[in-house]
Amino acid sequence: MNKILQFVKLHHENKYAGVGMGGNIFMVLNSLLNMNEEDYLYVDMETEDCVCTENNFSKFNTSNCWEYYYDQMEKPEGKIFSLWDDDHILNYKNVELGNKELHKRFNKNFKLKEYLKKDLDNYYEKALKDKITLGVQIRLTDMVESQNVAGLSSYLNKIDEILKIEPKIDQIFLATDDSTVISKVRSHVSIDVLCHEDFYRATPNDPHLSPYDRSNPNIRENASYHLSTECIKEIYTLSMCNLLLRAHVSSISNVAILLSTHINKVYSL
Repeated sequence: MNKILQFVKLHHENKYAGVGMGGNIFMVLNSLLNMNEEDYLYVDMETEDCVCTENNFSKFNTSNCWEYYYDQMEKPEGKIFSLWDDDHILNYKNVELGNKELHKRFNKNFKLKEYLKKDLDNYYEKALKDKITLGVQIRLTDMVESQNVAGLSSYLNKIDEILKIEPKIDQIFLATDDSTVISKVRSHVSIDVLCHEDFYRATPNDPHLSPYDRSNPNIRENASYHLSTECIKEIYTLSMCNLLLRAHVSSISNVAILLSTHINKVYSL
């Protein structure tokens, strides 16, 4: 049976259908877990604008922004499910390592675009291969304001604890939305701290205290597309690490866990 997962706004005052890109992928994964093995899923991020939508964007010859990042089947005739139907909302209880059935279903329905796969494979070969890497996601900015999430000191203390437990760790890969965190983590530990250096992050002058600040089109051309591309690259890079310190609250960590075939241990604050 063909099913269509249609991204729509939860409330009319919302700017986007769905949530951030990490949360959107998490909802797709959760939908796959609530389907039968023989079902096929098509993702509709075209009916309403999502966080990654770029109007008049011809790069991929599609107006469905899911297809900026993933190949999928042609839109079928099939049953349409709203993003917010009970069977498709985020279910964090389903976050587990080694979910082979979920990997199988995701790979059956979607294929990462070749340009993304090539970039990620190159990064793995250059920076992660043959190195025991602790992935760390530190999510701050607007989440500090709205969700009262743990601050940087909690992450630094947990990193210290993990490095004592796992002395063979060679390096840390850091994913974060706050550029000021990078130098602080590097000065705190004695091993190498890697990150995607050229990604757009909050700064002291632009702290991203609203979730919409980072997608400001005045910052760079095709800001929504690039922001979601960077989100996906951080997710997949975290998924290629050997161990993961997950963020206090973030779908990026959850998706990295669900998609990973490399992570063998997850730590939480």
